[in-house]
Amino acid sequence: MDDQISSQDFIAAVKDIKNGKLVEYAIQNKSKKSSFMFKSILKQLSIEEIDNMWDDLSKVVINQVDTIIIGTTKRSPNKSKAISPSKKACLEVSNIIQAAIDLAAVILDQRMPVSQGLLHMVVFLNRIIFELPSSLDNLKNSIALLCEKIFHFDYLDQDHELVTFNAFLYLMQRSLAQKHMKKDVKRVFALRSLIPKVISMKEEVDVNEVFNLYKKCVTSSLYLSMLEGQKIIKLILAINNEYVSQIHEAIKRNLSSATLAQGSAYGKAYFNAWALAVKTKNEELQKDLEICFQDFITMAVNGRRKALVAVVRKILAQFNSQKKDIRVSKLLYISYQPILWRSLRHPDGLIRANSARLFLDVFPLEDPEVKLVAVDQELNEQLLLIKDLLIDEYPIVRSTAVIGLCIAMSVNWELFPEDILKTYFTIIVNDLSCDSSSTDVRCAVAKGFKVLLENPLTLPTMQVILPRLKPLFHDISDPVRIAFCQLLLRVKKISAIKYFNIVPIEHLLARMEEDSVISKLIVNLVYNSYFPKDESPDGWLTRCIEMIKADRGASRVFFQYAPGFIGLDTTAQFMIHAVKSIDFYTMSYNQFVEKATTKKELDYLNENMEILKDVGFHDPDVVSGLLDAVSIMWLSSLHSLEKPENKSLLKLIVGKIAKPLGKLPHFYQNTSVWNSIYYLSSFMPTELVPNLASLCFFKLKDLDSSADPHDYMTLLECLCNHNQVAGLIMLFKEWIEAGFQLPADKPPAAKKRKSKKSIQPMEPRFDKHLLAAYLLNAVLDHRSCQKAILRKHAEVLKDMLSFTDDLKRKVELSRENNSCHNEG
Repeated sequence: MDDQISSQDFIAAVKDIKNGKLVEYAIQNKSKKSSFMFKSILKQLSIEEIDNMWDDLSKVVINQVDTIIIGTTKRSPNKSKAISPSKKACLEVSNIIQAAIDLAAVILDQRMPVSQGLLHMVVFLNRIIFELPSSLDNLKNSIALLCEKIFHFDYLDQDHELVTFNAFLYLMQRSLAQKHMKKDVKRVFALRSLIPKVISMKEEVDVNEVFNLYKKCVTSSLYLSMLEGQKIIKLILAINNEYVSQIHEAIKRNLSSATLAQGSAYGKAYFNAWALAVKTKNEELQKDLEICFQDFITMAVNGRRKALVAVVRKILAQFNSQKKDIRVSKLLYISYQPILWRSLRHPDGLIRANSARLFLDVFPLEDPEVKLVAVDQELNEQLLLIKDLLIDEYPIVRSTAVIGLCIAMSVNWELFPEDILKTYFTIIVNDLSCDSSSTDVRCAVAKGFKVLLENPLTLPTMQVILPRLKPLFHDISDPVRIAFCQLLLRVKKISAIKYFNIVPIEHLLARMEEDSVISKLIVNLVYNSYFPKDESPDGWLTRCIEMIKADRGASRVFFQYAPGFIGLDTTAQFMIHAVKSIDFYTMSYNQFVEKATTKKELDYLNENMEILKDVGFHDPDVVSGLLDAVSIMWLSSLHSLEKPENKSLLKLIVGKIAKPLGKLPHFYQNTSVWNSIYYLSSFMPTELVPNLASLCFFKLKDLDSSADPHDYMTLLECLCNHNQVAGLIMLFKEWIEAGFQLPADKPPAAKKRKSKKSIQPMEPRFDKHLLAAYLLNAVLDHRSCQKAILRKHAEVLKDMLSFTDDLKRKVELSRENNSCHNEG
């Protein structure tokens, strides 16, 4: 395509803009399918030709833009509304301007000399960017991009704002629009040096509109979420001391809906603006920003809303974290002291609580310019003040003081004298940990001590104190127990302190079974003791059997949550090893009873049997508990095992468990173990346990209406797990239908005179329909059975519903007939 377009053709296209050739060339320049490029044409032109071309092109662009602008501002003589140019006219003009912008961008990218005509065009486009119709937003963006290139490539020695001020404001508006994008904020950040300059261009811009844009920026969630945006907010705060108070008020209004992360972002912006004022020695700006800082302290002290106070504390925390800097330390002392000493003794308990938070956040509050003796004296006063806060009559003050003190001790442990520490811990352990008036205070004790453990220097003291907090583990309040368990989990990571020395293992197991609120936390606490990584499956099995012996109910809860902590591989190993170990015991027992002939064989088998008995395999309750553990772990892990990446592991577990499981019913017949065997077998594929369904149906048919739920619930679960819901519902129907069929043509029994000497034998009564009703109710009430029915057998359930509706009508009809018969 290059050889078809000469430089003269290109210049002619610029001069005669109406023929549309320039727009065609611009389209070809962007097309990947075309070999034509502006770059190659420009290389053929001399500097003089390029200058002349831009003189012509800039005039064309100005004339074309005027047609749109005049069209939007011209008014009809009879109407007050503006006459908008047609869409076609706007599109044609937009294409011409876009072609000129594309050509200018190539010159800038190639770092070619910039003609006066090009600069004239850029200055003009920057000035009229807001006068273009809103439908040409893409064109506005292209103009802004061109202005940005002029700015970044530094084509002007000075007065960059003259070619970018409107483009900068357009980008700021664009970044604040509803469909804002992060890249727009980054573009504004790249022009950040214009922030103080643009607002001072009173002849070129509306200062009030610019200032309103700045206020919108400092409250924008997008700006607050980005590092570039936070730096822009810093620059806006540092524009001029005349604007600080108004910007500060805009930020304050936004704090009521701000998040904690946004509070931290504001804190960074304020601190960096203050640091910039200090660095540049702008004392007026520094003073105004310090007034803003004191205003935030007052807000936090007097705040009635907890969320707002938390956000303001995040702002203040950015200054507090820099307190090692002498200038920051001086600022904190001057700002906090007059407010805190007054508000810490305020009659309003909430104000005292807020003040306590701020005081302990910034503790110790020191003046870096005074002598050491005065510092020690002031520190002692602050330590005594903390004691007063711990025994304050208002519970929120006490809870705030506990957590704040523990954080302060964790950071500054060496500052606290031994006698003061003893006083603090006496109050906390003896009074606050059993504060019956407030759950929050007791909860704060557990949370505070957890923070205190972060400092290794506190461990010798904590080793003595923590066992005295054991009553919190059995506290009546859920949040307190949760907080204490989280404290124990932190203790678990410290080798110097053992959690079972704080709360005995018996208490942990008892709570694990009874307390669903903290049971998972307790499992997280103890699972390493039962599944240590450095032991074999034999060791795991022995430890878990000890738990089953100690507390079978707790063990069931443990095995429910343990797979989530030990992982699928360990879970699979344990399940397989447990079933294989039971199978090995049964085989060894049979050999011991039947096959031992010589004394040597008898001694060997006897030794094996003693080992297995020591573990507990001779006890049916232990075996049953172990099989239940495998079933519970299976159910807990099934969702993960069914994922495609774990299919091979699932197949391995089934293959290793199914065969030995099939041998156990014969050995444990007529014992309590059969329930556990059948239940675990119900999870195996049908082809591996083909007789399970028939055995369950046989046992169900052998029951009568006096059966206890313990007798049939496992059978029902097995059949539902084994996909036998349809057969089960059909059996219920048969029993109910049989129970409601009266014998035909049977004469009523004649009344016989009773004789004291003769005893009439009772006729056997068919009551399976009552049993069916009990069983159906049990199936519909049990959660796992419900899932099995709804997942695969919804139609069967609908049929049963129709059946019961028919039955209901028959019962009502029978009652009506009996009523008529009695009346007759």
